[in-house]
Amino acid sequence: MSIEKYIENYINKLIKVNNQLEHMDSVIRPRNNNNNPGGVVNLKNDIPTMIIPDLHNRLEFLNKILNYKPHNQTVKEDPLVSLF
Repeated sequence: MSIEKYIENYINKLIKVNNQLEHMDSVIRPRNNNNNPGGVVNLKNDIPTMIIPDLHNRLEFLNKILNYKPHNQTVKEDPLVSLF
C-alpha cells in the first residue's frame, strides 16, 4: 500500500472515530456544562473493556496492546474488539 493510501485510510478512520465520539448517546457519555460530550463514559458490565492510557511515543506499548490475546485472538484480529 502506498503511503498516500495509508494516510488516507488513517484519516478516514480518525474521522469515523471522531464522529462516533461526538454523537455518543448521552446515557453512555453524559454531556458537560457546555453541552459537549463529557469526559466520563458509562461502561456496560457485560462488555470486556481495556482502558488504555496516552500512547505518546510508546509504539512498543501499542504493539503489545494490539497483540494481546484475551480470547485466543489478538486484539487486532478479534471482531468483538473495538479500539478508539
